[in-house]
Amino acid sequence: MSRTPNTPEKRDERKIVLILPRQHGFFSLVFQAVGQAYLAEKDGTVPVVYFNRHCLYWSEEGFNGARNVWEYYFEPLSEIKVEDLFPVGRSELEDSSLDHFTKLSSGTNITVTKRYPPVIEYKSPIGICLERGFVNKLLRKYLIVKPHIRNKVDEYCRDHFHGHPFLGVHYRGIEKAHGKETDSILSRKEGDMRHVYLRQMKRYLDKHPKARVFVATDSVQFLEEAKAAFGDAVCALEATRLETADEIKGLHFSDHAKSKGALLGEEVLLDALILAKANFFIHGISSVSNAALFLNPRMKHIDIEIVHGRTAVYVRREFYRLMGRLSPTAARQVERLEAFIRF
Repeated sequence: MSRTPNTPEKRDERKIVLILPRQHGFFSLVFQAVGQAYLAEKDGTVPVVYFNRHCLYWSEEGFNGARNVWEYYFEPLSEIKVEDLFPVGRSELEDSSLDHFTKLSSGTNITVTKRYPPVIEYKSPIGICLERGFVNKLLRKYLIVKPHIRNKVDEYCRDHFHGHPFLGVHYRGIEKAHGKETDSILSRKEGDMRHVYLRQMKRYLDKHPKARVFVATDSVQFLEEAKAAFGDAVCALEATRLETADEIKGLHFSDHAKSKGALLGEEVLLDALILAKANFFIHGISSVSNAALFLNPRMKHIDIEIVHGRTAVYVRREFYRLMGRLSPTAARQVERLEAFIRF
């Protein structure tokens, strides 16, 4: 039996913020929702996340028993559901844009937003370094992963890494294009960043010959090269990946997203949760990598993009500028950036 939509008389009188999706990648959406939940709690507002058909990870059939993309993977942020807020049917809710929800909520206690709040810094390498502990607390509070997904992570780690340390590697195929565009000496010499990742992986395995390697990537080519270089030490999820010609699009904007966006969301979440358990992490700049760093703020890592890529000059300039004005505690945190170079 379908739910009877709420009438205005039945509506919850608490302040409510309805969080809608942007056309962005998975963890950018996660950071958006978690940041809004944090601000809502400070303001005494109840957060309701509703990611409908306008989300890249939407499935017309639903997914994991849910029809709200957020609830495909995570527990709700509050007991209030979007159906409780507006006297309209399910199809209208699933089609509604920001403008339509704004009209529906006019004159009510509901604020509608799809804004990314200034809470979780996920683009600045220095900001990420300084905020890992803070963001970890937010994720532990607001990001409750569904039990069946947690079970998949535990089972995978038990089957592949039991008794062995493991190296986590996250590589995006689009980094190859970035490597060609950058002015870094290394990138001009080597053509793209794949070789840099493989070299750093070899350095780690030379020091830890019994370690396994978990590769999270959207690139068919990179995974094949990693397996060719390191053999049975390498493992990866059975997941959707891109051929070389399509890598520059990004997986969530590819044709795959149109047909199996919900599955792509689960795959990227599983990747990040497994990466967060690694003994050491090799990565570039992406929301997936940042998620793994936030989920495990003590994990040691090296950011290839900072050391060798297009942000290297920026980071070094910011490092020396900040060291002159940071508190001793913050300065010690920023000094960890220099440890990347000494890996």
